Amino acid sequence: MKRKGILQLLEQYKADSREQKVNLVVGIYMDKTGNSPIFNVVKKVEENLISSEITKAKFNMLGSCEYQDSVKKLLFTNLEEKELDNILTVQTLGASGALSITANIIANKYPEASLWLSNPTWENHPAIFENHISSIKEYQFKPKDGVLDIDTIISDLSAAKAGDVVLFQGCCHNPTGIVITTDQWNKLASLCSERHLLPIIDFAYQGLEVDLVLDTEVLNIFNGYGIDYIVCNSFSKNMGLYDERIGALSLVFNDSKLTQEWELAIRNIVRTTYSLPPVHGSLVVTEVLSNPEFNSAWRQELDELRDYIDYRRNLVFNKMKELGITDKYLNYTQQKGMFICLQLSLEHVDLLREEYGIYIIDSGRVSIASLDETKVNYLCESLAATAYMIES
Repeated sequence: MKRKGILQLLEQYKADSREQKVNLVVGIYMDKTGNSPIFNVVKKVEENLISSEITKAKFNMLGSCEYQDSVKKLLFTNLEEKELDNILTVQTLGASGALSITANIIANKYPEASLWLSNPTWENHPAIFENHISSIKEYQFKPKDGVLDIDTIISDLSAAKAGDVVLFQGCCHNPTGIVITTDQWNKLASLCSERHLLPIIDFAYQGLEVDLVLDTEVLNIFNGYGIDYIVCNSFSKNMGLYDERIGALSLVFNDSKLTQEWELAIRNIVRTTYSLPPVHGSLVVTEVLSNPEFNSAWRQELDELRDYIDYRRNLVFNKMKELGITDKYLNYTQQKGMFICLQLSLEHVDLLREEYGIYIIDSGRVSIASLDETKVNYLCESLAATAYMIES
């Protein structure tokens, strides 16, 4: 029987009439009231835009130059202006849109290439790429002794052939939250260089692991190896602009001719799908990134949001420890980002939904960013009860 995806689980949650129910399915930040708030700085920028904007007809197929330049400076923190000029950055419909465009071009430009995805990964990664790329392979992404098992990844990717494409998550790996160290990123970049692989960096959570600058270390490392790579980033999480669908696709290629070929392909895809990207989100992002006062305010709000998510995670981990169930559900506790990844069987997942109204996706990923802290005890006690039911 086919298992339910995120959207189907949301429908099931909404139809659940139990008062004591918990939605931990969608990766979205919610405050204590259960609302996903608009950043204060975003609200202020929007008010300014409404009063000053004079047209909705800008016709920038790949986004404005101001938006593109602002995104480059945010992502590529160790590059000089001249080096940034060699990077093509275009506005997309979130990071998902950037990934979709990338998948489309790879399928047409590199039809023999296989795509390597981590197992586990974000559930939409395979769905985005399998519509374009027939050969999708996996590298195992798991902890060993509390940290990332990098040797297994290196072993798996050693089977990749020249020209293959490998997808990495730049920080806050979804669903595991495993942190990749500097040394480990160097090993992965070196492997891509030696085997002539094309890395795609899904960078949807910048600022939610350590901070906006330190989270770009992965990009700095890949720059140091001088290899071609692609970045797909989003402002849904770190600026709360979920519904605005604002992101970017950046091509860090050494060959300007190759960049031009990709740009032409991108233009063709954009023209034949949505023609023009929505302008409002890009104006907000550009103003926040380019205005020093707004930029500073945003960074402070983002730091507070990240700290609050970490606080919630610690509440859960401490309660699990108190109940003596840490070893049952956690094979490592150094998790970062918007999620907690639990070791749950499908039987566990189904019992939590059916008996306790706790909705978690099949991978065991818990959206800690949307967990009401008043329900931490209920969640952990339900986990303990579920473990007892299965074991008995």
